Amino acid sequence: MLNRLLLISIISFALWSCEQSTTVTLQWQLTGNESTQLCDQATSTWQKIDFFAYDFTLYDKQGNAFKLNQLDHYGLSFISVNCDRLEAITELQAPTMPAAIRSLEFTIGVPFALNHANPVTLEYPLNQPDTFWVWQTGHKFFQAEGRYQQHNRVFHLGSTGCLADSALRSPNQQCRQPNRHKLSIPINQSSTTELQIAIDPNALFKSLPQAQALHCQSEPNNKLCSIIVNNLTQNSHSKLFRQL
Repeated sequence: MLNRLLLISIISFALWSCEQSTTVTLQWQLTGNESTQLCDQATSTWQKIDFFAYDFTLYDKQGNAFKLNQLDHYGLSFISVNCDRLEAITELQAPTMPAAIRSLEFTIGVPFALNHANPVTLEYPLNQPDTFWVWQTGHKFFQAEGRYQQHNRVFHLGSTGCLADSALRSPNQQCRQPNRHKLSIPINQSSTTELQIAIDPNALFKSLPQAQALHCQSEPNNKLCSIIVNNLTQNSHSKLFRQL
């Protein structure tokens, strides 16, 4: 009887918590800036912009943090856009909302334990073959595949330097290059339950030759990769993500 009452209390509290929370919707849109075209077949096109994201947090003007709870399986969001599907939606729960929003922060990647879990047992969004390397290295956290002026552009971000007995085994400790990155998007508006976020993959390839193929598979000593990853992490400069 006591256990039954306890279970009822837990369920009631969970339902009450959900009722008290506010749903925050992130609308991701594949779009360039005023001077770039993303989906012009003659110049530029993108077949794939995919990434995993977690640990979403809003910050107010005073720097106070407002954690957003994820509804997705594993507490991990998967965002996927391309030139045939220009928008994606992420829904989050906010126990409390700031009066005014200064920034949105989140981490691109997959937490270590999930990244190196047995792939046979994983469910969506971690059971997609094209987001997975091998058990040893885990998932591709961010994928950008497209073409600019007839030249291919490919960027796959994931953990490297992962020590394991074989490619078919998980490492016992953090990889040398985990490659999980926290990003911040400046937001300038009062409290809202909907945020529109632009994704401009051309921003990844700033400061790189435009008239040649560009490929990066997260090689740690690849100068090209270093520039692309820097453009990813220095979002305030590159504007890979920006508020619309």
